[in-house]
Amino acid sequence: MRVIIKLDITAGSVQLVDQFEWDITDRNASPERFAEIYAADVGLSGEFTTAIAHDIREQVLMLRKALSTTGHSFDPIEPIDEELRDLFLPVVTSVTRNVEQAEWYMPKIHYL
Repeated sequence: MRVIIKLDITAGSVQLVDQFEWDITDRNASPERFAEIYAADVGLSGEFTTAIAHDIREQVLMLRKALSTTGHSFDPIEPIDEELRDLFLPVVTSVTRNVEQAEWYMPKIHYL
């Protein structure tokens, strides 16, 4: 069950804005490990690593809680409650993105 995780983090005079897909049913996915690799790839300091992992965990927890309140079993085949459907992404039909979509999924770093 894929969702969009949105980041808008400011540490010191640096702001990170980004979004990416995350599978909330994958219990093996580690926000901490992802944040560590992501921050290193983008060249961000260690305080961003902690903030990124925290943001991921917080958003995943909120979405899991919303699903559980509707009685959802976390089975990807099970239909999602109509009120929550817009929070989840449809089944993947293509592994590539067009240029416009690709720009939505690029980290943006602003120096304030």
